Amino acid sequence: MLAALACSSDLDCSLNGVCSSGGTCSCDKPWAGAACEQMTFKPASVQPAYGTNPSVTTWGGGVIFDGRKHHLFASRMANGCPLADWTQNSRIDHAVSSNGVEGPYTFQDVAIPTWSHNAAPITLHDGSYAIIHIGTGVGPADGGKNCSSLVEEEGPTAAQHYTPPSAKWLEAAVGSTIHVSKSLDGPWEPLPTTLGGCNNPAPWVHPNGTIFVGCGGAFKRAESLAGPFTTVASFPMSGGPEGHYEDPQVMPP
Repeated sequence: MLAALACSSDLDCSLNGVCSSGGTCSCDKPWAGAACEQMTFKPASVQPAYGTNPSVTTWGGGVIFDGRKHHLFASRMANGCPLADWTQNSRIDHAVSSNGVEGPYTFQDVAIPTWSHNAAPITLHDGSYAIIHIGTGVGPADGGKNCSSLVEEEGPTAAQHYTPPSAKWLEAAVGSTIHVSKSLDGPWEPLPTTLGGCNNPAPWVHPNGTIFVGCGGAFKRAESLAGPFTTVASFPMSGGPEGHYEDPQVMPP
């Protein structure tokens, strides 16, 4: 039997636990593993929550419970395309479950069209809602490539199947990396904001209404989503465990 990996600091425990005096990691729940690198979950249902009926490619997502139903906002690749085409085919789908948080979820509508990705929905202090995401969502719901009847191709050939929006349409389009609505059923309106470039946003709303967002190695705050946002802390990854970091999560204290 192999001995557990030794640790010399909490960094060796992935910052998900404490390195004990004996050189082993004591992991915080729900983390486990020799380096606290694994999350422990209850067994998943056989039926995936969303994306199987019909079969579509999705990525991530966030859920809000309205007291009766669970509302899922997930990134979906339009036109039968795979995840490799996320930079032009991703949109944010709205799906609903009446059977608990595990689903299955049934498609309701397209909350934010192409191009939008990494949906992070939140409930605001006044009871309204927001989705912070990558992209500005100014394209059509079925924008990007058409992969429905194609075998995925590499190189210049694949680019021939991408139809960009018309110049006239782009002139009238208004987008944002934040969309807001008074209802989880929409409509979702773009919100001008000072958040700026925010890759893989991780928002959290303090009970007093202050908005916090972690992204791009920075932790930002504002009194409202419109801003102004200020950077209150940074979290560079140099000196931490080796690897590529993305998709942060801000957890309440």
